Amino acid sequence: MLLTYEALREGMTFAPVPFVVTPALVAEYEAVTGTRWTPPALAGVWARLGYQHGHELPAGGVMAGMTIENLRAYPPGTALSLRTTVTSLAPPRKVVLVTEAYDGDGVVGRVTIDARWGA
Repeated sequence: MLLTYEALREGMTFAPVPFVVTPALVAEYEAVTGTRWTPPALAGVWARLGYQHGHELPAGGVMAGMTIENLRAYPPGTALSLRTTVTSLAPPRKVVLVTEAYDGDGVVGRVTIDARWGA
């Protein structure tokens, strides 16, 4: 389903999306960096999955900014639930989305994305 700007509403929350931090993903990171832990910037990947899952995005969109808050460590094998909310809409197609990642104990990370939605 194409997710248009017109379909978005401030306060709109997307269905939760599961995401598992697989040991294979972390092993790839370790091979490059020598660090065996969940990559801090992985939040930038799961943040987008929170609203893209099951949707096609219109062409021409631009990510204008991203703020990543890693609140707690989450080791390989952690199952996360991603929950994304549209927090702001403004002309001409500015969208701010916040994705939070939850494990069994609460929020492990939060990512705010400032985007200009495609047409």
